[in-house]
Amino acid sequence: MTLVLGTDFHPPSRRATRVGAALAERLGQAMVLLHVLGGPFAERSLAHSGRRARRGLAMLEAEAAALAGPGLDVGAELRSGPPSRVLAQTAEELQASCLILATEGTAAAEPLWPNSTLERTVRRSTRPVLILRREGPLRSWATGDARLRLLVATDLSPASEKALNWAASWQALGGCSLTLVRVVHPPEQHRRLGIPPSPAGLSPEAGVVLLREMRERLGTLPEGTALRIVPATGRVADALMDAAERERADMLVVASRRIATLRRHWEGSVSRRLLHLAPTNLVCVPAGREPVPAAPAHLSRLLVATDLSPQGNRAVDYARSLLPNGGALHLLHATDAGSAAEACRRLATLVPPEAGLQVHLETPPSSDPAQAICQAAERLGVDAVCLAIRQRGGLARVLGESISTRVVNEASVPVLLVPPASPPGPAWLGLHRQD
Repeated sequence: MTLVLGTDFHPPSRRATRVGAALAERLGQAMVLLHVLGGPFAERSLAHSGRRARRGLAMLEAEAAALAGPGLDVGAELRSGPPSRVLAQTAEELQASCLILATEGTAAAEPLWPNSTLERTVRRSTRPVLILRREGPLRSWATGDARLRLLVATDLSPASEKALNWAASWQALGGCSLTLVRVVHPPEQHRRLGIPPSPAGLSPEAGVVLLREMRERLGTLPEGTALRIVPATGRVADALMDAAERERADMLVVASRRIATLRRHWEGSVSRRLLHLAPTNLVCVPAGREPVPAAPAHLSRLLVATDLSPQGNRAVDYARSLLPNGGALHLLHATDAGSAAEACRRLATLVPPEAGLQVHLETPPSSDPAQAICQAAERLGVDAVCLAIRQRGGLARVLGESISTRVVNEASVPVLLVPPASPPGPAWLGLHRQD
């Protein structure tokens, strides 16, 4: 792997090259200094070894020679063309672990690279881009004099997982603390989980569920990783900047969209706002393509919704056959006010004690069963939802969609549908719609 550092030979770039050299040594990687000749005659100057090209190459080679040492290989690359395109293409060509660009002073100051160049480079790049704003913490970590505080933004998506993996590769070298921050909008989360709102913002019950989601979705994390839930009512980027200052982060790592995505997404993106205003070093890790959702490798927790009719209860029997001994079976019946006790009594008779399962009874008061099912699936963190479907007549089909159809369209987990008089064999599998 290689660190690529873009330079225009101004003082901030020269300071950045020294930091880059120290980082390359700590990471055990080579470093390449890259200078891009811009302007209408740049390509001609480079092709014919014109004065600009000769001067640029001489400065690059001199700087590379001054940085190189027994434990560090430093190369020099002189290219021509639109800077953002050349920076991104060269980083991809060299399979860079990171493309480093320096900015002048604080985030509020005028950056060394024009804003348009920074934005376009981040949007075009297929490799992580480090916007260097505070050199001291990185230099101190590279030389072993101080710990590096890494803050990673996550929304539990595959894109943010890539950002986490990049940060974890640095954390594995030692001397780093890693904190994961998930910014949430309390009213939205309360609706999603079916938890009553709290006047104080995010309720403790919702906070517990959100932390559990982080642990389960992110899997095994590096030892000592801290998890934070940050409630916010405004912009996510602003909440992340506040968190970075609160945690005294030396580096903020976020996922970024590529230029191929719709412009409206970029205009409102978190990474774009952070690119201009982040108070610390910023790493933008390209999101790449979203993977196709996959069915869970095994089922250990199922949510079964039933209306307590014989046909609805068939889903309970089917779910029991899918779970291993000791698996968790959540039985749900959406109730009217005052009927929860009777519903619990009837649900408890559906699974005999000798079944060897952990049975949990859910009787949320709701006049909207489909919404109650989807909220419970989110709140309980189940692997899938299982429910029986009814044979519907022509009038019912015209009047509106069924509960099962709504659950398939709105649930965030796979949905198993048990058809009427289902023959032996697997039930239908419906994945939630990816909009």
